[in-house]
Amino acid sequence: MKTFLLTLSSLLLFAVASAQHRPAYRMMVYESPGYRPDGQTFMTMNHYTLYQDGSIYKSYLTGRSPAGLVPAASKRAEPGNWGSWDEQENGMLINWPEATYKTETWKRGKYYKVLPGSRNDRLTGKYVLLTGQLSKRHSIWQSVHLLEFNANGSLLAEAGGIGASKGKIQTFAGRYTIDGYSITFRLTNNQTETFSFYFMPARRGSDAREENSTTIGIGQTYFIKKADM
Repeated sequence: MKTFLLTLSSLLLFAVASAQHRPAYRMMVYESPGYRPDGQTFMTMNHYTLYQDGSIYKSYLTGRSPAGLVPAASKRAEPGNWGSWDEQENGMLINWPEATYKTETWKRGKYYKVLPGSRNDRLTGKYVLLTGQLSKRHSIWQSVHLLEFNANGSLLAEAGGIGASKGKIQTFAGRYTIDGYSITFRLTNNQTETFSFYFMPARRGSDAREENSTTIGIGQTYFIKKADM
């Protein structure tokens, strides 16, 4: 009995220690205006990972899943992607120590939380790339412009303009798994990649997802669900 209690205590201590080493975080989107050469404005939507300890990470620049990110190592390797956040009465005060313009204030109403998935989540239908690239780090994913998800966990990814076959459409089959702010693609060509993932809320500040999960964030960009034909 004594041995059992000692073992149980050790397991509990290990669980607590492990939890303490897993930093709590959430993902948010910040909308900021941009300006074209002709003077017209457009809206930029960038996503960030905010940690409970006050750190903030520019997820939109890397598309990395926060679950696989080790903050201490990342801060040494890519200090320019890290800063600090502080919620204040008039908005969010952000400080980027490595940036030219070190401080910015996010106005209320311009930033809002995005929603994680669960391990049981499945998507259905075709999603088209909204803008940019899913990832700049992985050759296959650089030119993916359409993702077709099935409720059984299977996936078809359509890409074009890869390497010497620029302009040629290629299709890759595989499977996908959603877990929190992460999505993992396992292709039949033995490539496995994990990216950041989130659902857009039905409205800003809401805990409810958009109806039919119309907009999802994957990696460095967004995908929009195609209307049923």
